[in-house]
Amino acid sequence: MELERMLQNMATISNFKFDKYRTSPGQFSRQLKAEGILGENEYSLLRTVIDVANAALHGRDVSKQDALRTIDSSKAFMYETMDINDCNNG
Repeated sequence: MELERMLQNMATISNFKFDKYRTSPGQFSRQLKAEGILGENEYSLLRTVIDVANAALHGRDVSKQDALRTIDSSKAFMYETMDINDCNNG
């Protein structure tokens, strides 16, 4: 998942130690928020995406509205974190 890679990149850039094979995206995002790597807005956007993805993964119906909201949140999260990643890479 592209969002997971972005989280891993953010953690790596911030020298945050993590185990990408043992941490769920939800746990990982909470850890990054607790460390101040993810801001409240980025965390909120990411939680929207994770919640809908988990629902679909576990066989629950996902409404068209939820799917569209997830796409919008994913885009917004990527734009927000691109600024963070670009600043840390440059």
